[in-house]
Amino acid sequence: LDRYELAAKLLEQALESAITNFEPAHPVVAVNQSNLALVYKDLGRYESAAELLEQALESDLANFGPAHPVVAARQSNLATVYQDLGRYESATELLEQALESDLTNFGPAHPVVAVNQSNLATVYQDLGRYESAAELLEQALESNLTNLGQDHPTVAVSQSNLAIVYINIGREKDAIALLQSAQAIFEASLGVNHPNTKGVQSWLDKYQ
Repeated sequence: LDRYELAAKLLEQALESAITNFEPAHPVVAVNQSNLALVYKDLGRYESAAELLEQALESDLANFGPAHPVVAARQSNLATVYQDLGRYESATELLEQALESDLTNFGPAHPVVAVNQSNLATVYQDLGRYESAAELLEQALESNLTNLGQDHPTVAVSQSNLAIVYINIGREKDAIALLQSAQAIFEASLGVNHPNTKGVQSWLDKYQ
């Protein structure tokens, strides 16, 4: 069996056991549902993943309340599956709720908040809301610079993501500066042959 298929089989058994040993609404069951859903996502089984994550989210909302960080994490995971399914408005609603929750629980400079800002920006891009996406990615980049330092690969990812949005809104000069910085970071940390480095170079080749 493929490793993902094997993982799915094992997690299906674990979920069945958890449901047998605990009530269906128990937090342990929700964790198992979420874990299995993420493997289903990797396998392209998006509808099955969404169904499991919807069940897990419903359980977590009942057990922890809407403001709990576990709920925000589940909302984010479900949103990424909705995005795979083209359900962008539903994904947006969940990610906005998750971001609001994490801002309250962790504060604006926390790394988890930057991840949610980046995820929500991606959906805004899918919807053509480039200005809103740029605003979120600017905030995420600022946070990552503060938390990780200017030479970290995550910073380069933030820079390249923001650069692509800038290109979509006509800010090519700003985009090129970000791409050049991202390329330097990727080359130093990952090497010239890494897919991230080559990806940034391909954008620079188009716009430099």
